[in-house]
Amino acid sequence: MIDLLWLDGTWSKPGARSPVSEALRRAVAGARVRFRYVDYPAAYGPATDRWDVSIAESVDQGVHALTDAVRATPNLAV
Repeated sequence: MIDLLWLDGTWSKPGARSPVSEALRRAVAGARVRFRYVDYPAAYGPATDRWDVSIAESVDQGVHALTDAVRATPNLAV
């Protein structure tokens, strides 16, 4: 089993995934690949909202979430 760990782009939130990411998820899902979204803020102020975290904080949280996801899986991770 291979885990494809995916950080969707800016404005992507659980329940509001990008069409491109969903197309990829459908294309690769199968017996050998498990597509997994890795959640992070995916927003930064003031571009998405003036109250959102800075871009540096959004990226930092994404790096930590991805690192945790890699460590948590017993499978090969991509």
